[in-house]
Amino acid sequence: MIKYFSDVSRLVAKAISITKNMKILCKNQEAHLTYSMNVHPGETWEDVIQNIYNYAIPIKKEIAQDREFGIGLRLSALSAHQLRSQENLRCLQRLCKENDLYVFTINGFIHGDFHKARVKETVYLPDWRQEERLEYSNCLASILCDLLPEGMYGSISTVPVGWKSSFHGVNDIQKAANLLLRHVEYLYRLNKETGKTIALALEPEPGCVLETIQETANFFQDYLFSDKALSYLHNLGLSSACREIIARHLGVCYDACHIAIFHENPLKSLSLLKKSGIQVLKVQISSALKIRFLAQDAKIGSLLHAFMESRYLHQVVEKQGDCLCFFPDLPAALQTLSSRPEGSLLEWRIHFHVPIFLESLSCLLTTQDHILEMFSHHDFLCQHLEIETYTWEVLPQEFREESMVKAIAKEFAWTQDLMRKLYRERGKN
Repeated sequence: MIKYFSDVSRLVAKAISITKNMKILCKNQEAHLTYSMNVHPGETWEDVIQNIYNYAIPIKKEIAQDREFGIGLRLSALSAHQLRSQENLRCLQRLCKENDLYVFTINGFIHGDFHKARVKETVYLPDWRQEERLEYSNCLASILCDLLPEGMYGSISTVPVGWKSSFHGVNDIQKAANLLLRHVEYLYRLNKETGKTIALALEPEPGCVLETIQETANFFQDYLFSDKALSYLHNLGLSSACREIIARHLGVCYDACHIAIFHENPLKSLSLLKKSGIQVLKVQISSALKIRFLAQDAKIGSLLHAFMESRYLHQVVEKQGDCLCFFPDLPAALQTLSSRPEGSLLEWRIHFHVPIFLESLSCLLTTQDHILEMFSHHDFLCQHLEIETYTWEVLPQEFREESMVKAIAKEFAWTQDLMRKLYRERGKN
């Protein structure tokens, strides 16, 4: 559990408690820090239980032995269906109680097997045009409601509507918006029945319908906060306060890796969301690859070859001068270099989640600076913070010599040290 304080005079005195007590000092709110369990393979509910034993509990012993430890649960559609069984659910509840664990957030992005040989663009399926996505998200919300401690809201991150190139016009987007509104109706009724608030967090990502923060704000205004959307919810039987209901149950998951790839400024992005009345429900602390080079540099291919793995998409955003260019995957970007004018100075940001404590990987840089800037604007951050480096299995061997438990614990330590430094500096100003 992470407390936020507004009294600057108390910051330095309290800062030393960060590591021991799992507290991060920020402004006037209470937050929770975890890591996403999507890093661990496993599609059944038995796999989920085993991953908690093998990873979450040992990580807790490393960083929060005497404290409650929040879990960023990842459930596939299969494991979610299995956890609807009261016997299985009670097993998970007992495990959490016996080991001082609690669940406050779920990764609901990945419907199927996230660790199969080839995931690529199938990670976005089913998208928000398909009933399966709605059924899956409703199921996760029901489970989280049963697991969530009293007095907390629960968050579920989800796909940013879908992969952009598979959407064809306004009708497709409207269909997705209608399913999202039906999910809002489900969350509203769940709240009325249980008193617990569950919220869905759309996670902007390069190449998707919601690619940038501006596109996300536009989608909310045009499709979710519009008169047409409010009328749609009203016809489903909701009260006249439909605008407030949508804003309560639907918001954004701010993934630092994704937002950095498009060179978006954290302060401007977070300010835009706040101005648009969109909640940041969850922040994923993550970092991308970054490299600046001359287009005809023969070493670039060999430098990046180790990151050209076949499981995940690694979208690339190229900056040349003031122009940005998008490539759906790293091999597609590399194929263009031979035809570039000699002397072209480029910067690539690559969607490959790398350990957040690394400022560089050999000759490659990271977007760690985006995380630093994001946290310096603490007023905009939310109550759910989740470290998300899901690529440990596909990182080049030289960058994963530690065990996964030790590496994730190191990411927690880096985050806590960052908070201590930021708020000590703030206390001096």
